[in-house]
Amino acid sequence: MSSFQDSFCEEATELLAELEDNFLELEQDLSNMEIINSIFRSMHTIKGSGSMFGFPNTSNFTHELETVFDKVRKSEVIVTRELIEIGLESQRFISEIIEDKDELSPTLRATQKDILKRLQAYSPREDKLISTEGEAKQTISIDLGLENENALMRISLSPNKDIFTFGINPLLSLEELTDFGECTILSYTNAIPPVENIDHHNCYVSWQILLNTNNSKDDVLEVFSFIEDHCDINIEIIDKDDDTNDECKKLGEILVDRGDLTKEQIDGLFVDKKPIGETINNAGLLSSEKIASALLEQEIVKKQRSQRLKKNESDSIRVSSLKLDIQMNLIGELVIGLARLNQLIEKNSDQGLNAVSDELDHLVTQVRDNALSIRMLPIGSTFSKFRRLVRDLSTEQGKEIELITVGGDTELDKTVIEQLSDPLVHLIRNSLDHGIEIPSIRKENGKSTKGQITLSAKQSQGQVIIEIKDDGKGIDPQIIRKKALEKNIISADDKLSDKELFSQIFAPGFSTAETITNISGRGVGMDVVKRSIEALRGSIDIDSIVGQGSMITLKLPLTLAIIEGLVVDVGSETLVIPLTLIEECVETKFASLKSSKSGYLVRVRDSLIPCLSLNQWLGNNTPPPDLVQIIIVNVDGEQYGLIVDDVIGQQQIVIKSLGSIYQSIEGITGATILGDGSVAIILDLQQIVQLLDVP
Repeated sequence: MSSFQDSFCEEATELLAELEDNFLELEQDLSNMEIINSIFRSMHTIKGSGSMFGFPNTSNFTHELETVFDKVRKSEVIVTRELIEIGLESQRFISEIIEDKDELSPTLRATQKDILKRLQAYSPREDKLISTEGEAKQTISIDLGLENENALMRISLSPNKDIFTFGINPLLSLEELTDFGECTILSYTNAIPPVENIDHHNCYVSWQILLNTNNSKDDVLEVFSFIEDHCDINIEIIDKDDDTNDECKKLGEILVDRGDLTKEQIDGLFVDKKPIGETINNAGLLSSEKIASALLEQEIVKKQRSQRLKKNESDSIRVSSLKLDIQMNLIGELVIGLARLNQLIEKNSDQGLNAVSDELDHLVTQVRDNALSIRMLPIGSTFSKFRRLVRDLSTEQGKEIELITVGGDTELDKTVIEQLSDPLVHLIRNSLDHGIEIPSIRKENGKSTKGQITLSAKQSQGQVIIEIKDDGKGIDPQIIRKKALEKNIISADDKLSDKELFSQIFAPGFSTAETITNISGRGVGMDVVKRSIEALRGSIDIDSIVGQGSMITLKLPLTLAIIEGLVVDVGSETLVIPLTLIEECVETKFASLKSSKSGYLVRVRDSLIPCLSLNQWLGNNTPPPDLVQIIIVNVDGEQYGLIVDDVIGQQQIVIKSLGSIYQSIEGITGATILGDGSVAIILDLQQIVQLLDVP
């Protein structure tokens, strides 16, 4: 495909995601005109762009759907649940034909035929733009633009004096006009006589209306069809979306356009450093009401053109993710090169080079942070995909379930987001299938018939914490124990806490489902979820209360590229500890440490903290030095100490993935290259803590 077609596919994918969200929101509020207009605009853009860039099937099909929703906008068709269902199926169909480069396979052609047949109930037509039998026909004309452009209209409404005697109320027409778009109505009341001279049969008021709408002049004129014989009505378009003129008219020019003054009258005014409006008013040529109305029109036009200018001035560009990955790799090499430079400077003790190195280090840190921020994306785009999933599966199972999302603006590295989608799908499906009960059972248990699944995200201590919470039946640890015994995952003598029993869910082949469905029951999924999360250097945890619901918590690093780490020496090895988990460093005599069942204990400010000897973990039998450094870390809210021989210092760490041979080693999350070219292992503290069985 050409680059233009690639751009269309990218834009259409974004519009289709927005379209899906709008359909789901419309399902909750069937009469929301703002959402209906947004749906229409998305369809219209896809149709027009598809026609322009060589996607006729996409354009023609979308045109049929757009036609129906144009009637919805005009209140000719009422939105129903069935129409929402057709809209969602159409959205999926359009996504599939765009993915297939606008080709219609036999399966897609059958889907198209079915959807078009159902659409005919809402918009019967004799001539079809798309042939549902055989090949797609070419349209006679190609639409490259908007059918109804957004325009700012000036409407002058002056009722005849005797309009009331015919039982006509012009205010009803003005009220109907507000449904067409943003409407500003100004009343001219200067013709109202003194109270004693008012005849209640007469109308003394006229109106000037500024209407921002995408309806045509004929549509607007139709609003006044019942009163047009009793009024003087004038409709003019004073600004359009395709107007390239950014200069706004002066006040005098507006008054001439309106017919309030002539050009000769304006030219004949002597303005002595006074505003033109004040001069006109002082000359008695025009009432203050009409001057104020013209000034307001000038302000609205100026505001609209300013907004259009900002919209047209793109403040962002599309960048290939491959280019971002290459940039990140280059920055990683730059960080490694800087570390090498710093080591050379330390050996030579050159103060001048030290100053240059400090400045360079500051700049590299800024470049690194900026590159990381470019790769960061809000997780809300991933969350929004699950609304459709929950809707479809809950309908399929006869359940009423609402998905609530919180913290969608939380940012995460794009690589993490890409690999997180599938695990979240498994977890949400499990909550929906195993957690939420059917409405009748929920009612018996005193719950609302509509269940809730809450998907939330937040940042904490350099991590992103994602929670999937439901208000279902919860997980019974005894059922887990029974199933685990049946599958020989545990033995009858094992005494496990509820937390430990919950963790059995992640065992391969484990399932508590009584029957196999298309959602669950085969024991495939949760073990894959755990492996996927651990591959992202994250952790997964389950909490549940029987009868109240369950919560699954994921903890993930913000990025998989570059981190701040503390470099330490342990025997002959150099290790790296992620800085976000470190609370402090303590120096003490090794002899002052107290032995425990699984390691050592150190007293830090009236607290005994369990310590792990990394020398022992590495299998070194060399005796520790008299003075040891203890790195106090916080893992899942608990404090632990890591006993090391020496602390080298803080450093930016470029994470390099390990080969397949080393990936199965627990306690290691990756490696990095130091300034001297040596390799240092990056520790996975959560695995180390579990491996050494610290109480």
